[in-house]
Amino acid sequence: MAKNVVARNVEVLPWKARSLFSPDLDAEVAAVSVADIPDLVGRLEALKTAALLHAVTELVAGVRASDAGKVEAPLTVSETAAALGKSPDWIYEHFKELPFGQRVGRNLSFSREGLRLWLKKKENQNVR
Repeated sequence: MAKNVVARNVEVLPWKARSLFSPDLDAEVAAVSVADIPDLVGRLEALKTAALLHAVTELVAGVRASDAGKVEAPLTVSETAAALGKSPDWIYEHFKELPFGQRVGRNLSFSREGLRLWLKKKENQNVR
């Protein structure tokens, strides 16, 4: 085994992760008997998996937290009707013509941003 492999790699780790490695880790690994190497590799893989899972979990939690304020609830049929100046019955009848709507089971929902963009597009078409 290359001398001080762990020591060189530890230098690039965050300070908290450095405490996981003892200065004598290279010597400890070198002292493992050949019969115990499969067990050692298995334990290292389990540690690697746990570290990756922790990193992904933190990353996903950070993304969810940063997006929490940005995500808007979809519009209901009544809200969409009010925004368009139409009746809820009109919304149901013309649902397939509204590209910002989607069917969720038996219910309809509408994207706020999609509605805004669709209205802007309609406005631009009327100006021409």
